[in-house]
Amino acid sequence: MSKLLYNNLSYQILNVAFYVHTKLGPGLLKSIYHKAMIIELKERNISFCSQKAFPVIFRSQNLGSFYTDLVIDKKIIIEIKAVKKLNEVMEAQIINYLCLSKLNVGYLINFRNTSLEWKRFYRWGH
Repeated sequence: MSKLLYNNLSYQILNVAFYVHTKLGPGLLKSIYHKAMIIELKERNISFCSQKAFPVIFRSQNLGSFYTDLVIDKKIIIEIKAVKKLNEVMEAQIINYLCLSKLNVGYLINFRNTSLEWKRFYRWGH
């Protein structure tokens, strides 16, 4: 069995998310969970950037930027959700973010429900 890319960092991220969810519970706004994640990442000395901008280039022209919720240690994108259920559009969003940012790993983390929901995504062909 092969080892996951950024296994230790991924474990730390999920640990933070589960901790935040346990302490705050379900049903709050995405912005609350985002702020709590920032506080807990700082508390654990995990390097991150919030609202990181990445350019969108089309035919060598910059169309603007997209912003990720969090980028952890310049390696992993985190998209925070507070929705009833993660769906295909959200999955496509993070896959697109991985391709455009050229980062290799991303997580969708949904805080809304009684159980934390998360999915891991990879950028293939790097």
